[in-house]
Amino acid sequence: MFESGQNRTIIGLLVDTLSGYSKWVIPTPDFLTYNNPNLGIKMKYPENWERLDINNPITGEVVAFLSPKQSDTDNFQEKVTITVEDFSGTLNEYSDLSIQEIHKVE
Repeated sequence: MFESGQNRTIIGLLVDTLSGYSKWVIPTPDFLTYNNPNLGIKMKYPENWERLDINNPITGEVVAFLSPKQSDTDNFQEKVTITVEDFSGTLNEYSDLSIQEIHKVE
């Protein structure tokens, strides 16, 4: 679910047993499933993320997922938005058009 290049804090727990054997235990989040059979979308997201059902027919935004704040001073929360658009071209053509749109904004 996390993209490469994003900073993440990983909290580990060192477990010592009576035998002297030690190992790092890294907690993994539990996941919930988002399912929209009308649009053919089914995906898992961390249970501590907030799900925002949008269903905006103008923008095509269907749902967004917002990460929890890491602290009271956290000014940025990761947000993943799922958008559905009609497009008859290939994935490469869509990527090229999206990049062109981004450059127009710059």
